[in-house]
Amino acid sequence: KRSLKKDSRDTEYPSFGYRDPDGYWIKQHLNYALTDTWTVNADLIYYTVAGFKPTFELRQDQDEYSFAVSYGDYSSSTTAPNQTFGQVNNTVNWVKKAPEFRFDWKDKPVGSLPWTYRATVLIGNWIDSTKSSWHQDYLMYFTRNPIYFDKEKSWTWRNGFGVENVRESFDGSVQNILRFNTSLTKKISPRVTVWTAYNYSSNTQTAFAYNTIDVGQEWVNGIYIQLDRLTGFSYMNSFNVANGQTYENYYTLYRNIHCWNTYVQYQAKAKRWVWDLTVLRF
Repeated sequence: KRSLKKDSRDTEYPSFGYRDPDGYWIKQHLNYALTDTWTVNADLIYYTVAGFKPTFELRQDQDEYSFAVSYGDYSSSTTAPNQTFGQVNNTVNWVKKAPEFRFDWKDKPVGSLPWTYRATVLIGNWIDSTKSSWHQDYLMYFTRNPIYFDKEKSWTWRNGFGVENVRESFDGSVQNILRFNTSLTKKISPRVTVWTAYNYSSNTQTAFAYNTIDVGQEWVNGIYIQLDRLTGFSYMNSFNVANGQTYENYYTLYRNIHCWNTYVQYQAKAKRWVWDLTVLRF
């Protein structure tokens, strides 16, 4: 990443990678601070197969909320950093946001209860290969504070639930979705962590494939092993409870050196490779 903001800690170097079916890619991230709370961001990314897919964002960040206006070509697909507890989609789906407005009300406590809540309002003109629609997405989600079963906090239980309303202008459709997520993590040793999770979504049939959840009833099991100081490996199985079949197996190798970070992932069911390398410094 490269920052246009003076004294920013962002790396000034581009990142590189590979993803089926879009090909090899190179990305330069730029950001510029307009004020203490307003920033302009851009990701200039070129794929050898998919072509030039830039994205732009005007963003305001406050302690209580954030607001963003986005424009450009966005893709959603499973990658190593965001898949630990499942809720994934192992296909690459593109949408053009022209533009999109998003408001996020950040986590707030629910009185004196051990719960927090957050809310999102998203309205945007979404365009894919077959349609254009004013897409509306309203979400409220409640998260339970982590529950620890021992003094060492090696056992961690997390829970959350929410309601979502999705509307499309092109066909007048309205989707009401209930969500529930629970996960149990065990740190076996400083080098080994295992987890199991269950994710429920009452409706996965949305108009756009972008940023959707494929599996409505998903059981996830995974393990992470720190092989040495700089190298890690993870395996995760996503199982579709509704049809009794494995949705995907993810194998990921991580490597961290002082001047660059990288990971390589293989998605066995989709037969897809994903590779990402970020240069921090020379």
